[in-house]
Amino acid sequence: MREQKKKTGNFISWAKKEFDLVKAEVYQFIHAWEIYGEEVHHGALPNLPWGVVRVITEPNMPMPIRQAVESGDIEADRDVIREAKWLWFEMEKAKERADQLEQHVVQLQDQYFQEINENERLRKQEELYKQVEETKAKEAQARELELRRKSYETEQLAEATRLREQELS
Repeated sequence: MREQKKKTGNFISWAKKEFDLVKAEVYQFIHAWEIYGEEVHHGALPNLPWGVVRVITEPNMPMPIRQAVESGDIEADRDVIREAKWLWFEMEKAKERADQLEQHVVQLQDQYFQEINENERLRKQEELYKQVEETKAKEAQARELELRRKSYETEQLAEATRLREQELS
């Protein structure tokens, strides 16, 4: 173990000296290599600048976002990628919250149905299912509106980036 740490330490020192990098950059290269391996070395990712590779190989980058950038479905722009990552996490939170709410509704239904007779339970159950469906529809609508807003902002950011690049060209 001590020898491995020494080898790693020597490599980091060598890379910092040889390529004029700070320690964090060396670890970013190592992490990118762990994900892409030979593809990085042989230029198999030519359409992705190093800054983009660095962003998509961040440890908490969701695999669907990384794959979308690799395939070109998401623009290879760091700001756009970070926005997509943020939206992905927001969507995951929304799904989790919807699941929690659904579980809570089921618990409430169970408690409620234990206290009423069968005919009343059936009538109330139908009402509750309608309310749940209406609530789900409203939540879905709200999420859709939020995602559209975020998508619009992302498009605006991408357009501004393109315009800046054109101005700089």
